Amino acid sequence: MSLLVELPANVTADTKNIYLVEDETASVPANTIQPFKLSDWSLRYIISVDASGSMTSSGDMPLSETQDALKTLFAEGGFRSQDRVALIAFEDRSRILHWFDDKAEDAEEAIDRLVWLGGQKTILYQSLYESLEHLEHVDDEPRERRRILVISDGKDEGSEKTFTEVREKALEMGVQIDVVARVRKDRVEEDLLQGFAQDIRALADETGGVFAYAEPGGVFDGIKQIVDSVMLKTVVEFSRDIDPEHRKTQRVGVLLRDETDVVSTIPAEIPKTRRPLTWIWLLELIGGLLILTVVVMVWRRQAGTKIESDVVPVGSGQPEPSIEKNVAPDRGRGETIVSEWFPKPSSGHPAAVLLGTSGPPSGKRVAIEKSMFRIGANADNDLCIEDDEYVSDHHAHILYQRGSLLLYDEHSTNGTYLNDDRLKDKAAAVHLGNRIRVGKSSFKVVDGESG
Repeated sequence: MSLLVELPANVTADTKNIYLVEDETASVPANTIQPFKLSDWSLRYIISVDASGSMTSSGDMPLSETQDALKTLFAEGGFRSQDRVALIAFEDRSRILHWFDDKAEDAEEAIDRLVWLGGQKTILYQSLYESLEHLEHVDDEPRERRRILVISDGKDEGSEKTFTEVREKALEMGVQIDVVARVRKDRVEEDLLQGFAQDIRALADETGGVFAYAEPGGVFDGIKQIVDSVMLKTVVEFSRDIDPEHRKTQRVGVLLRDETDVVSTIPAEIPKTRRPLTWIWLLELIGGLLILTVVVMVWRRQAGTKIESDVVPVGSGQPEPSIEKNVAPDRGRGETIVSEWFPKPSSGHPAAVLLGTSGPPSGKRVAIEKSMFRIGANADNDLCIEDDEYVSDHHAHILYQRGSLLLYDEHSTNGTYLNDDRLKDKAAAVHLGNRIRVGKSSFKVVDGESG
């Protein structure tokens, strides 16, 4: 039996510490572990490209850069022979330019047809919903992963479908939506945190996709990082014969033995049968249908939850080493947002309060009354910590998004910590009672009213 497993970043698994879980009981160790790109699993990928006026009329010609990036990706062998890629363009309607069964060498000709046809609308969400419907009507194959990559500035005008409808259908089908958000060089922050790109970033987060933003000249890097990330997922093979006479219903998953044993399972209803081979075939088919993406979280004392999307800022520098000598390793988050609900912040009505517990802000209460709450040493931050020499000018921010508070590090010198975990290129969902640390300053997240 073959399962696709989403291991946290920086966690190394071998056949001695990863086990098959049946009905919440570990049964057999893994037989082989290998990256997706070396396995016999296939990838069915729809690449959906925004060809609207906003992607063609600006001076740096985002659509032309996207065409060059896709041609380079295919020319450099970004996909394998068993992978199937489709290309869809959208503006006021969707156009299928290259379909799964077309020859790979025809992709370049299809990419040349990525041109603006003069449409006055940008039906981003409607096109994504139609892409999901296309996948729904393609015959299922065992050992197949299905994803969508959208390249857009995030603008949507005139869609009959909504963000929520796209998200719910993607979750129902088990399809991850990856995103390359094209942002303008003169307003990267505004586009990402206040503009249209914020919504498609949330779509990647909530469906388990990978997010990258690309300034002019960075589209290829964004696409390449996403495809590489997909190809490096882990495939685990188990040598296991299922007894059809005694197992009617199973919950199938994996267990990673580390500091603690954490089991995450996906339920699967398996009817009785007297044909053992059918059992094995059916389990593999379920793996293809549900993609059996098993999130294995390795927690120590972290009460905070996990966020699915990997945020990959294209062309950003790496943070400098932490000043701390004993830093908890950065454990990759899993791939599903399971967040506490917070009220929408406004003046006089905070979503939550940060209570200073150490460092210069000790004893202070700072209310989170804005959807974008900035933390740093500069006076323009919502929480200004100027007396802590280890806090960067713009160190971190907390983003309110659909009832959740998400903590992001701003590539600070000394890092941002939620409880004992350091954030890098990933956001973390915040819970009441969590501890946030920047530099030498720590805060506890408390209720906005009871504090």
